[in-house]
Formats: sequence, C-alpha cells, structure tokens
Amino acid sequence: MGAKIISVSSDDSTYYTLPGNTGDFSDQLGVLDDTIFGQTYKSQQPNLINWMVTANALYKGFAGYMVVIKQAGTPTTMTTEAMSLVSGKTYKTTSTTKNVWDRLTTVTVFDNAVDHTADVLNIDYVFGQVTFKPAYTVTGPVTVTGKYLPMTSLAKYQKFSLTQNMDAINNSDIPTLQGNSGHETFDFGLRTVSLEVSGVYASSNGYRAALVARNEVVIEINPDGGSKSVARGFFRPATRKQTGKVGALEEETANFNLTVPDNSLMLSPFSWQFSSSTDLSVAVQKCLQGFQNNTNVYVKYLPDGSTGLKGSGLITDFSLSGGMDAMNEFSVTIQGTGGVTTV
Repeated sequence: MGAKIISVSSDDSTYYTLPGNTGDFSDQLGVLDDTIFGQTYKSQQPNLINWMVTANALYKGFAGYMVVIKQAGTPTTMTTEAMSLVSGKTYKTTSTTKNVWDRLTTVTVFDNAVDHTADVLNIDYVFGQVTFKPAYTVTGPVTVTGKYLPMTSLAKYQKFSLTQNMDAINNSDIPTLQGNSGHETFDFGLRTVSLEVSGVYASSNGYRAALVARNEVVIEINPDGGSKSVARGFFRPATRKQTGKVGALEEETANFNLTVPDNSLMLSPFSWQFSSSTDLSVAVQKCLQGFQNNTNVYVKYLPDGSTGLKGSGLITDFSLSGGMDAMNEFSVTIQGTGGVTTV
C-alpha cells in the first residue's frame, strides 16, 4: 500500500501535495423525518450531502522559533521614492524598508515626474505597491510620495496563532441538487483574520496602550524569518491579559482583529506575499491564494497515494500557528461544493 496523499490544484490539471501528516475526508448526510400514523418506530430518509476535507500542512524545514512578528512604527515621510516594476502595470517601492505605507497620508504617484495618481487602479498599502489602470501606458520612471511605516519586531513572544476563516454560503438549488446526486453547493462569504501573540511580558510592545487608544496597527507575520513568505494586515487590539506567579516571569497575551478601512483604492486590508526564493510549499501557496482571491481549489484525497476521491471546494480555514517548541503548522479545511468523483 502506498503512502497517503492529499493534494490540491487551482486548475484540476497540475496537483501539489500538501506537506502534512494527518487528514480526513468526511461526508455528512442530512436526514428527514417521514414517520407516519400507525408506525411505532421513528422513520428517517436521507437528504442532502455535505462533504469536506481537513488536513494539516507544515512549513517544512522551518521550526516555529524562526518566526518574526513585527508591528508598524511612526509614519515617516518619503519623497519621490523610487519604484520598480513587479509585473504588468504593478510597481513596488524599490527600498524594502519602505514598503509598508501609511494609509492616512495621501499617496501621490508620479510617472516621469508627472502626477498620475488619477491613473492608479489600486494601492497595496501593506506591501507598498501601486497598479495603474489598464488603459494607461506607463512611461517611467515611477516614483511615489507619502509616508512609510518602519516595522519593528515584537519582543519576548513565545508562540502565535494566525486565524484565517471564511464563511461558506449555501447556494444550493433544486435543479443543481438533482444533477449532482444531492451534493450541496457553496459560495464565498465573509473572511475573518485574527492574531494571538503570547509570551513574556515586555512593556516595549505597548499592547495595553494600543488597546486603550483603540489604535490601528499594521502587523507582519514572517514564518521563515527571512521574508520569503510574509503576511501583513491592518489590525486593532481586541483583548490583552497579564498573568504570573510570585517569583516567576510575568506573561502576556494579546489578541488582534483585522480592521477594514474605508478606502476605495485599497487593494486589500490583509494579504500574503511570496518571494521568488520562498520555501513554502506550492500546495500551501495555492490554498492561501484560494483563500485570498475567493477562488475554488480542487482536492484529491488518496488514502493509498493513487486511488480515492476528488472534488472542488472552498478554503474555509487556513490558520497558522507556531512557537518555540513547535513547527510552523497550517490547519486546512476545504468545504466541498458539488459532487465528488472517484480517482
């Protein structure tokens, strides 16, 4: 018998194996009561089928202690800062120390020293990027004026948990159910992101001051410590707790919830970015992109490595946790939509 495999794909053609070691495929069949007069036993009939795949996925090769978590500092002015082409019509700040922008400061984008902010399609504040509208032709060089946020590492943290969830909306209808053997279908709902950081108390982190002030803060999570795979977003503090015994170190836990500013040009309040040298599994990247972009993924569940089940689904959970004595580990939940085929 071959080794178990759970793999994912964005196109149902090329599949990538999740770097996990445990997972399951579950079917849940709804039931309807059809007990009638004269019967002394309750009778039930099967109804709709709901299936999902769950698994873990390790950031293989990178122990939890390697993670670097940063928060934004004081906004600092940048004037006609150089930008470099990413691809297409997207440009990023050339200086990596200036690629988190203050959203409360007006960003002015220049092309060949002329203000062309009106020709910008969107702004990625958390990664210092702009994308021009399709109809605009860039001359170059592209520069930007505004304020950037210097990022400072948190102190004394020992473990973290980044929760990424999405609500699946049941959009089944009778004709569709009749055509797929009663398998429920789902569409994308609201996504939620939150972060918990805990460790030894350090006043320099300023968790309580941020909570009292209801501050908005950009937080960065870099699991590999080398900026190969980075998540950033706008957060606000939700809870904070200090605790400790006499003669022991004081401990502190802080929780942050994603906040979504009202900004029509903002590309996203939270996203992941992968460098060309990232060591993060392609399967994990596909799942994160599915979560971020509201796109389905295809999944194969192969208990013996070659035969099993296949279907399409939505990423409803792709959370990440790690710590001093644990691997950086993702938890994966794929909510199936529609029917399942055998492989």
